[in-house]
Amino acid sequence: MTSLVVVVSEEAVLSDQELFEIDCLFPNDFVAVISPGIGRVPAMMRLTHFSTEVAEFHGLERLIEVMDLSAILLRPGGFNRLRKPLLSAMMSRSMPRFYQFQGAQLERYKFDKAQNGRVVFIYPGVFAPTKNGSTQRAFSLLLGLLSSGYQVEVVIPFGKGTHNFKLFLKQFGIGVHLFGHGRFQSPINFARNVAKRALGLDYYLPYFARLKFALSPEFRKCVTRILQRGDKVIVTYAWMVPTFIKSDQGVDVIVDTHDVNFVRDRNYYQARTLIARTLERLNKWLEVRTLNKANRVLAISEADKSIFEAEGLSTPVTLLEPSFEWMEGTSIQNKPEALNFGFIGSNMIANRLAVDEIVNELWPRIVGARPNATLFIAGGICDHLKDRETLGRNVIPLGFVTSLEGYFTKIDALISPIMMQGGLNFKVIESLCCGVPVLVNKEAEHLESLSPIVYSYKRRDAVADFLSFADAFARDADRRTALAARFRAQQSNKFYSALTGILRN
Repeated sequence: MTSLVVVVSEEAVLSDQELFEIDCLFPNDFVAVISPGIGRVPAMMRLTHFSTEVAEFHGLERLIEVMDLSAILLRPGGFNRLRKPLLSAMMSRSMPRFYQFQGAQLERYKFDKAQNGRVVFIYPGVFAPTKNGSTQRAFSLLLGLLSSGYQVEVVIPFGKGTHNFKLFLKQFGIGVHLFGHGRFQSPINFARNVAKRALGLDYYLPYFARLKFALSPEFRKCVTRILQRGDKVIVTYAWMVPTFIKSDQGVDVIVDTHDVNFVRDRNYYQARTLIARTLERLNKWLEVRTLNKANRVLAISEADKSIFEAEGLSTPVTLLEPSFEWMEGTSIQNKPEALNFGFIGSNMIANRLAVDEIVNELWPRIVGARPNATLFIAGGICDHLKDRETLGRNVIPLGFVTSLEGYFTKIDALISPIMMQGGLNFKVIESLCCGVPVLVNKEAEHLESLSPIVYSYKRRDAVADFLSFADAFARDADRRTALAARFRAQQSNKFYSALTGILRN
């Protein structure tokens, strides 16, 4: 199979000799070049050129989507100058090798050496390619640590894809340490199955069922083996916290919570039986107890920070919203009215509840008021819709989309009711980064404080009122463009300012 090689040389023309070197090293691959210009292309070399003077790379996004990206070629120091949205598009599909030009020759890319200490980064699996908000946050945080001059050691459970992931991170000077699930896997799975049958929920995954990693003796051995005094341990999710680390070891444990489990779990316990109430209290007690053993808790949103503070955690809580640097501004054009609407997400319970609300309740009202409107549903959530006999009028499932910007360019407004509290709704923030108005429900009306282009409905019957709101912004491309640019800058500044403070303390 032909692979794709991407060359990024935005500051300099690619010379004849450099093109020859690329052709020698990648003779059977298709080469996409981003540069001001190119020299003489060798005969039989398969190459397409995207000029930086035009700055239009939509065709490249399509190549990344349909081809296997094997390598990225840069100038020395080019990784730090690489556009974050372009890097994100590439990381969402592959784990490429990085090379750099040294003179006219190619060699493996040399990343900056660590200078500011070590971070042990614990995650419950591979997080590249970046397939969802959780992996995107993890990879973005990893890049933030590297750019801050830290040596990073990654700890993940052994599983599918870990070998290639280890080789990929090795390029950055990152060590990857693997551990097995251990003997607690079976009893925890048994307890989970009992709870599933008691509640009648096939997808039930309570907090205690996720402790199979943290309770694993192999996990303890792995972390203990690599820990050094003065390390910072950043662990994703409370249920991965290495509670065996003692305060006198001179190690700071920082928990990066992507959501609040006991808040999100409330939707699981709709049947208020004694078993449901017992499990809810058990899970909450376990989570709060675990977080209180850390040195710092990172909240992904203001709402989560407020929840933690209301529980009276003894551990300091710091807000660390994602940078969303992977989002780039889109070209926004004036339109007479909003006709194209969207929903995007992975196939997880919160998104299933949301898309069911949209297809069953909200969309019939919107398309009834505007018959020529279309709803584009994207992401893994489309798998959830496959068993439905009908999706309703003018509903088009797109499946996985590589370019978020491309998707948000297609739609005039996002419909995103928040059916489970806790965490951060990435699709809403990504929509705001692109200047796309968002419709949320009453439970998420606090999001209106983020931007003037967020609209919350109080009753389902009133969702058609959103059309006039969306129309007003459809006719004001300049304002949407300005709001999006300001919002992106705000998110990036908040992330790096918070991260700097966290690493210094």
